Amino acid sequence: MKQKLQEQIAAILQTKISDLSNDIAQAQRSANEETKSSAGDKYETGRAMAHNTIAMYQNQMTQFLADKQLFDSINFEQHSDKITNGSLVNTSIGMLFFAISVGKQLVDGTAIQTLSMGSPLGKELYLKQKGDTVMLNGKKISVLDLS
Repeated sequence: MKQKLQEQIAAILQTKISDLSNDIAQAQRSANEETKSSAGDKYETGRAMAHNTIAMYQNQMTQFLADKQLFDSINFEQHSDKITNGSLVNTSIGMLFFAISVGKQLVDGTAIQTLSMGSPLGKELYLKQKGDTVMLNGKKISVLDLS
């Protein structure tokens, strides 16, 4: 299950990076077209909007590249008795996978929430072991198993 989840997340990251590259290229083409077809204040407004869009896409790209770098640096084969990056954890609130946050993923019919260790829950569960319990927002969360 863990291997399939890793593959899904890697594919999601690659798709997001590819889509953002295309979006940046399209926004740049649009900005270039705007410069050819507009004049005066309309030209300046269109150009500023295009640059804002490109900057937004570039910021998103920077974040996804950082996520990919972190994800690629995790040794998923290493087994630990403590929750760290790369841990697949069965808890009283469901299955959690600590690496990067890409939302809930469905693997072999099982819903798995992906989280970063920097998330509030990740910080609470960091280095916890099977049988440990934490409290988060008044809710008791028990570690049932991990791999």
